[in-house]
Amino acid sequence: KYQQLELVSANSHTNNVRLQHEKAIQAFPIEKSWLNATQQKKTLKEYEVADIIHVASEYTRQSFLEQGIPAKKLQRFVFKPSPLFQPANNPHKDDIFRVVYTGSLTVMKGIPILIEAFSRLSGRAELILVGGSGTRGMRIYLQEWQQRDPRIRISPGNPLPYLQQSNVYVHPSFEDGFAYAPMEALACK
Repeated sequence: KYQQLELVSANSHTNNVRLQHEKAIQAFPIEKSWLNATQQKKTLKEYEVADIIHVASEYTRQSFLEQGIPAKKLQRFVFKPSPLFQPANNPHKDDIFRVVYTGSLTVMKGIPILIEAFSRLSGRAELILVGGSGTRGMRIYLQEWQQRDPRIRISPGNPLPYLQQSNVYVHPSFEDGFAYAPMEALACK
C-alpha cells in the first residue's frame, strides 16, 4: 500500500514535468518532447525502487516532498564546478554585449524563448549558444534565426572561453530545478 501511494505521488511529480514539456512544445512546435509515456513509466519505476534520489536544491527537494516522496530517500547534492571554470587571466574588453548559453539546444531548454528575447535587443550584442541540437527541426529553426540575425552564433565545444568573455549568462529552461551549467558560468566571473 505504501509503495502504491509513493508511485501515485511520484506520478503526479512526473506529470508536472510532462505538463512543462507540453507547454513548451505547444508554444514552439519545433521538435517533440523526449518525455514520452515509456520514459515517464521508466522514471516512475526508478523513483519507486531507488534507495536514494539526489537533489541539487531545496526547491527540487521540496517538489519531491510535495509529491509524497519520503524525505529519507532524498539526499542533497552540492554542485561544485570543475576547477577549470575560473575567470580569465586577461579578459578581452570590447563594446560588444555578449549573452551566452551552454547546454543542449532544445525547446525544453528554452532556446526559442532566448533567441526571440535576444532578437529584441538592439545595439552591439552577440548571442553565443554553446552546444548542439539533436533534432532536424531545431537545426532548421536555428539556421533560420542565424540568417535573420547574424549576431546569433552556435559554437559547439568547450564553453570556457565563451563564459569568460560573456557579459551575462542565461539559462531559460522550462524544466531544470537546478542546473549545473549556471554554476560553471558563475565560477568564471
